[in-house]
Amino acid sequence: MILLERICIALLLVYAAWLPMPFGSNVDWAFLPLILPPMILCALAAMIWLRRAPLPYAPAAWKVWTAGAILFIAIVALQLVPLPRPLLAVVSPSSANIWTSAERIASPAGVVLPAGRPVSVNPEATRHELLRLIALFAAMQAASMLITTNVRRLLFAAALSLTAIFETLYGVREAALRRYAIWGWVNRLIFDRVTGTFVNPNHFAHYLAIVLPMALFLKMSRRARTMLKLVAGAPVAGSSRVWMLTRPRL
Repeated sequence: MILLERICIALLLVYAAWLPMPFGSNVDWAFLPLILPPMILCALAAMIWLRRAPLPYAPAAWKVWTAGAILFIAIVALQLVPLPRPLLAVVSPSSANIWTSAERIASPAGVVLPAGRPVSVNPEATRHELLRLIALFAAMQAASMLITTNVRRLLFAAALSLTAIFETLYGVREAALRRYAIWGWVNRLIFDRVTGTFVNPNHFAHYLAIVLPMALFLKMSRRARTMLKLVAGAPVAGSSRVWMLTRPRL
Protein backbone atom coordinates (compact mmCIF):
# COMPACT_ATOMS: atom_id res chain seq x y z
CA MET A 1 0.00 0.00 0.00
CA ILE A 2 2.91 2.34 0.73
CA LEU A 3 4.34 1.66 -2.73
CA LEU A 4 0.96 2.33 -4.35
CA GLU A 5 0.66 5.61 -2.43
CA ARG A 6 4.11 6.74 -3.59
CA ILE A 7 3.26 5.86 -7.19
CA CYS A 8 0.04 7.88 -6.91
CA ILE A 9 1.95 10.87 -5.51
CA ALA A 10 4.47 10.69 -8.36
CA LEU A 11 1.68 10.47 -10.95
CA LEU A 12 -0.11 13.43 -9.34
CA LEU A 13 3.06 15.53 -9.61
CA VAL A 14 3.48 14.52 -13.26
CA TYR A 15 -0.17 15.39 -13.93
CA ALA A 16 0.22 18.82 -12.29
CA ALA A 17 3.27 19.53 -14.44
CA TRP A 18 1.54 18.24 -17.59
CA LEU A 19 -1.63 20.33 -17.36
CA PRO A 20 -0.36 23.59 -18.92
CA MET A 21 1.77 21.92 -21.60
CA PRO A 22 -0.82 21.08 -24.31
CA PHE A 23 -2.02 24.65 -24.90
CA GLY A 24 -3.27 24.83 -21.31
CA SER A 25 -5.12 21.51 -21.82
CA ASN A 26 -7.64 23.50 -23.84
CA VAL A 27 -7.53 21.53 -27.10
CA ASP A 28 -9.73 18.60 -28.05
CA TRP A 29 -7.05 15.91 -28.01
CA ALA A 30 -5.98 16.91 -24.48
CA PHE A 31 -9.47 16.46 -23.02
CA LEU A 32 -9.17 12.79 -22.06
CA PRO A 33 -5.67 13.22 -20.54
CA LEU A 34 -7.19 16.12 -18.58
CA ILE A 35 -10.16 14.28 -17.05
CA LEU A 36 -9.18 10.60 -16.74
CA PRO A 37 -5.95 10.71 -14.66
CA PRO A 38 -7.38 12.70 -11.73
CA MET A 39 -10.46 10.48 -11.56
CA ILE A 40 -8.29 7.35 -11.41
CA LEU A 41 -5.91 8.94 -8.90
CA CYS A 42 -8.82 10.09 -6.74
CA ALA A 43 -10.29 6.57 -6.68
CA LEU A 44 -6.91 5.05 -5.73
CA ALA A 45 -6.24 7.73 -3.12
CA ALA A 46 -9.69 7.16 -1.58
CA MET A 47 -9.00 3.41 -1.40
CA ILE A 48 -5.69 4.06 0.36
CA TRP A 49 -7.27 6.64 2.66
CA LEU A 50 -10.19 4.41 3.69
CA ARG A 51 -7.92 1.44 4.49
CA ARG A 52 -6.05 3.38 7.12
CA ALA A 53 -6.99 2.66 10.72
CA PRO A 54 -7.99 4.92 12.30
CA LEU A 55 -9.17 7.14 9.48
CA PRO A 56 -7.06 10.29 9.00
CA TYR A 57 -8.33 13.52 10.52
CA ALA A 58 -10.49 15.54 8.12
CA PRO A 59 -10.35 19.30 8.83
CA ALA A 60 -13.59 21.27 8.91
CA ALA A 61 -12.36 23.46 6.03
CA TRP A 62 -11.95 20.37 3.83
CA LYS A 63 -15.48 19.20 4.70
CA VAL A 64 -16.98 22.60 3.89
CA TRP A 65 -15.06 22.88 0.60
CA THR A 66 -16.01 19.32 -0.40
CA ALA A 67 -19.69 19.90 0.36
CA GLY A 68 -19.67 23.17 -1.59
CA ALA A 69 -17.93 21.58 -4.57
CA ILE A 70 -20.40 18.68 -4.66
CA LEU A 71 -23.30 21.13 -4.49
CA PHE A 72 -21.82 23.16 -7.35
CA ILE A 73 -21.35 20.03 -9.49
CA ALA A 74 -24.95 19.02 -8.75
CA ILE A 75 -26.23 22.44 -9.85
CA VAL A 76 -24.34 22.14 -13.14
CA ALA A 77 -25.63 18.59 -13.67
CA LEU A 78 -29.22 19.73 -13.08
CA GLN A 79 -28.90 22.04 -16.08
CA LEU A 80 -28.89 18.91 -18.26
CA VAL A 81 -32.16 17.51 -16.87
CA PRO A 82 -35.08 17.97 -19.33
CA LEU A 83 -37.87 20.02 -17.82
CA PRO A 84 -41.49 20.57 -18.92
CA ARG A 85 -42.00 23.88 -20.69
CA PRO A 86 -43.95 25.58 -17.86
CA LEU A 87 -41.33 24.63 -15.29
CA LEU A 88 -38.47 25.70 -17.57
CA ALA A 89 -40.14 29.08 -18.07
CA VAL A 90 -40.10 29.56 -14.29
CA VAL A 91 -36.59 28.23 -13.66
CA SER A 92 -34.92 29.96 -16.62
CA PRO A 93 -37.09 32.28 -18.73
CA SER A 94 -34.18 33.13 -21.05
CA SER A 95 -33.48 29.47 -21.76
CA ALA A 96 -37.18 28.85 -22.40
CA ASN A 97 -37.27 31.73 -24.91
CA ILE A 98 -34.23 30.38 -26.77
CA TRP A 99 -35.68 26.87 -26.96
CA THR A 100 -39.02 28.32 -28.19
CA SER A 101 -37.23 30.27 -30.91
CA ALA A 102 -35.30 27.16 -31.91
CA GLU A 103 -38.53 25.20 -32.19
CA ARG A 104 -40.05 27.85 -34.47
CA ILE A 105 -37.05 27.57 -36.77
CA ALA A 106 -36.87 23.76 -36.65
CA SER A 107 -40.61 23.06 -37.19
CA PRO A 108 -40.79 24.20 -40.86
CA ALA A 109 -37.83 21.95 -41.59
CA GLY A 110 -39.64 18.95 -40.11
CA VAL A 111 -37.30 18.63 -37.15
CA VAL A 112 -39.15 17.42 -34.04
CA LEU A 113 -37.62 18.53 -30.76
CA PRO A 114 -38.19 16.53 -27.56
CA ALA A 115 -40.95 17.70 -25.24
CA GLY A 116 -38.58 18.31 -22.33
CA ARG A 117 -36.02 21.09 -22.48
CA PRO A 118 -32.93 21.41 -20.24
CA VAL A 119 -31.81 24.73 -18.81
CA SER A 120 -28.65 24.44 -20.90
CA VAL A 121 -29.10 25.65 -24.47
CA ASN A 122 -25.99 23.72 -25.48
CA PRO A 123 -26.16 20.39 -23.61
CA GLU A 124 -23.10 18.94 -25.34
CA ALA A 125 -20.90 21.82 -24.21
CA THR A 126 -22.39 21.66 -20.71
CA ARG A 127 -21.61 17.93 -20.45
CA HIS A 128 -18.08 18.68 -21.59
CA GLU A 129 -17.60 21.31 -18.90
CA LEU A 130 -19.28 19.12 -16.27
CA LEU A 131 -16.69 16.41 -16.87
CA ARG A 132 -13.94 19.02 -16.66
CA LEU A 133 -15.38 20.26 -13.36
CA ILE A 134 -15.57 16.71 -11.95
CA ALA A 135 -11.94 16.17 -12.99
CA LEU A 136 -10.85 19.33 -11.18
CA PHE A 137 -12.76 18.19 -8.08
CA ALA A 138 -11.11 14.76 -8.29
CA ALA A 139 -7.65 16.34 -8.63
CA MET A 140 -8.24 18.50 -5.55
CA GLN A 141 -9.51 15.52 -3.56
CA ALA A 142 -6.58 13.35 -4.64
CA ALA A 143 -4.15 16.07 -3.58
CA SER A 144 -5.86 16.47 -0.20
CA MET A 145 -5.58 12.73 0.47
CA LEU A 146 -2.04 12.24 -0.86
CA ILE A 147 -0.17 15.48 -0.08
CA THR A 148 -0.47 15.10 3.69
CA THR A 149 3.05 15.67 5.03
CA ASN A 150 5.37 18.66 4.89
CA VAL A 151 7.85 16.79 2.67
CA ARG A 152 5.11 16.01 0.18
CA ARG A 153 3.96 19.63 0.25
CA LEU A 154 7.50 20.73 -0.54
CA LEU A 155 7.67 18.29 -3.47
CA PHE A 156 4.29 19.48 -4.76
CA ALA A 157 5.36 23.13 -4.52
CA ALA A 158 8.68 22.31 -6.22
CA ALA A 159 6.92 20.54 -9.11
CA LEU A 160 4.66 23.54 -9.70
CA SER A 161 7.57 25.99 -9.37
CA LEU A 162 9.68 24.06 -11.89
CA THR A 163 6.74 23.99 -14.30
CA ALA A 164 6.28 27.75 -13.86
CA ILE A 165 10.00 28.29 -14.57
CA PHE A 166 9.71 26.26 -17.78
CA GLU A 167 6.56 28.13 -18.84
CA THR A 168 8.22 31.47 -18.17
CA LEU A 169 11.45 30.65 -20.03
CA TYR A 170 9.49 29.19 -22.94
CA GLY A 171 7.23 32.22 -23.22
CA VAL A 172 10.03 34.79 -22.85
CA ARG A 173 12.15 32.98 -25.44
CA GLU A 174 9.33 32.97 -27.99
CA ALA A 175 8.66 36.65 -27.32
CA ALA A 176 12.35 37.53 -27.64
CA LEU A 177 12.52 35.72 -30.99
CA ARG A 178 9.25 37.41 -32.06
CA ARG A 179 7.83 34.04 -33.03
CA TYR A 180 5.06 33.57 -30.42
CA ALA A 181 4.81 29.89 -31.32
CA ILE A 182 3.56 27.07 -29.10
CA TRP A 183 5.04 23.70 -30.06
CA GLY A 184 5.38 24.94 -33.64
CA TRP A 185 1.90 26.46 -33.85
CA VAL A 186 2.17 30.21 -34.39
CA ASN A 187 -0.21 32.12 -32.16
CA ARG A 188 -1.88 34.59 -34.54
CA LEU A 189 -4.86 35.08 -32.24
CA ILE A 190 -3.02 37.12 -29.60
CA PHE A 191 0.29 38.69 -30.56
CA ASP A 192 3.04 40.62 -28.76
CA ARG A 193 2.22 39.19 -25.31
CA VAL A 194 3.97 36.40 -23.39
CA THR A 195 1.74 33.31 -23.19
CA GLY A 196 4.00 30.39 -22.19
CA THR A 197 2.34 27.28 -23.64
CA PHE A 198 -1.09 28.86 -23.15
CA VAL A 199 -2.87 30.44 -26.10
CA ASN A 200 -4.38 33.20 -23.97
CA PRO A 201 -1.90 35.36 -22.00
CA ASN A 202 -4.58 35.96 -19.35
CA HIS A 203 -4.58 32.22 -18.62
CA PHE A 204 -0.78 32.27 -18.30
CA ALA A 205 -0.97 35.22 -15.91
CA HIS A 206 -3.54 33.38 -13.80
CA TYR A 207 -1.32 30.30 -13.76
CA LEU A 208 1.59 32.37 -12.43
CA ALA A 209 -0.70 33.89 -9.80
CA ILE A 210 -1.71 30.40 -8.66
CA VAL A 211 1.86 29.08 -8.49
CA LEU A 212 3.30 32.12 -6.71
CA PRO A 213 1.93 31.21 -3.23
CA MET A 214 3.38 27.70 -3.68
CA ALA A 215 6.76 29.18 -4.55
CA LEU A 216 6.60 31.49 -1.53
CA PHE A 217 5.82 28.51 0.71
CA LEU A 218 8.81 26.66 -0.72
CA LYS A 219 11.07 29.70 -0.38
CA MET A 220 10.13 30.38 3.24
CA SER A 221 10.02 26.80 4.47
CA ARG A 222 12.75 25.97 6.98
CA ARG A 223 12.79 22.34 5.91
CA ALA A 224 13.42 23.09 2.24
CA ARG A 225 16.98 22.55 1.13
CA THR A 226 19.03 25.24 -0.60
CA MET A 227 18.39 23.80 -4.07
CA LEU A 228 14.62 23.82 -3.55
CA LYS A 229 14.75 27.41 -2.30
CA LEU A 230 16.68 28.39 -5.43
CA VAL A 231 13.97 26.71 -7.52
CA ALA A 232 11.34 28.71 -5.68
CA GLY A 233 13.33 31.93 -5.94
CA ALA A 234 12.98 32.15 -9.72
CA PRO A 235 9.17 32.35 -9.80
CA VAL A 236 9.15 34.68 -6.80
CA ALA A 237 11.74 37.04 -8.27
CA GLY A 238 10.55 36.99 -11.87
CA SER A 239 6.81 36.48 -11.64
CA SER A 240 5.94 40.18 -11.35
CA ARG A 241 8.03 41.11 -14.39
CA VAL A 242 6.75 38.24 -16.52
CA TRP A 243 3.20 38.88 -15.28
CA MET A 244 3.46 42.41 -16.65
CA LEU A 245 4.73 41.05 -19.99
CA THR A 246 1.54 39.04 -20.33
CA ARG A 247 -0.41 42.32 -19.98
CA PRO A 248 -3.36 40.49 -18.40
CA ARG A 249 -6.86 41.87 -18.60
CA LEU A 250 -8.53 40.76 -15.39
